[in-house]
Amino acid sequence: MTKKKKTITINLNAPFKITATDDYTGKTISSKRVSELRVELYKNDEFHVFLDGLEVLDGCMAYGDTLTIN
Repeated sequence: MTKKKKTITINLNAPFKITATDDYTGKTISSKRVSELRVELYKNDEFHVFLDGLEVLDGCMAYGDTLTIN
C-alpha cells in the first residue's frame, strides 16, 4: 500500500545555510549551503525533510505537534 503524502518544495533564490535543532533530543543538524528545501507530509503524521534532494530529517508528529521551519 502506498502512503498518501503532500509535498512542499521551496526553491530558494540564493543558497542558504540551514541549521535545525530537534527540540526533543537537542540534536542540531547543520547543512551545507542549499538551494532547495522539500518537506513531505504523510497521512500517518510522518514527515521527511530534504535539502537539495538529500533526506536530513524524519519523524512522526503527535496530535497538536507543530513542524516549524525557519
